[in-house]
Amino acid sequence: MSNVAKSNPDDKPLVAPRRVVTAVDANGKSRVASDGRSMASLEIAGPGSTVFFNAWQTDPADHHPYALGSADPAAVFTKMSQIFPGLGGTHLTISKWPASYPPADTLPMWMHSTDTVDYIIIISGEIICYLDSGERVVLAAGDCLIQNGTEHAWRNEGSTDCVMAAVATGVARTRENSTPTVERAV
Repeated sequence: MSNVAKSNPDDKPLVAPRRVVTAVDANGKSRVASDGRSMASLEIAGPGSTVFFNAWQTDPADHHPYALGSADPAAVFTKMSQIFPGLGGTHLTISKWPASYPPADTLPMWMHSTDTVDYIIIISGEIICYLDSGERVVLAAGDCLIQNGTEHAWRNEGSTDCVMAAVATGVARTRENSTPTVERAV
């Protein structure tokens, strides 16, 4: 687990965002279970790498509210498929997409879909969401995108990093002509 990932092209450290987690103590009182920048991260290698910070995840079988002293469900993050929760689960990631990422000479971009509905909010910068129909949507700070398990790819064509927060919710795929290209973690 690391709270500082590798650096971006400008050699600025990519520091994990602050995460405050609440819990219930043995007396049923609300408490702060943790407060800090320590969270698991995963870097997608390549020029100007993208970094994903694993902020939290839930499983429908978990007991809520979270109990003080329980294991951190977001402590392990070793492969990208872990950001796609199982049916009824959720996953919160905060990611940094470097300027000009991926580089233009890396086409085609990674077009993919998942068995999730994703609520994406752009915190800073801009990013473009490409759809397999050829449509592209420019998203800027404050914008949100509801990604309904459709084929898409990301590209930051701007001159500054883009930071986005995404909550993925595991759902059942119901359309016969629609198959996920990324499988859930097992």
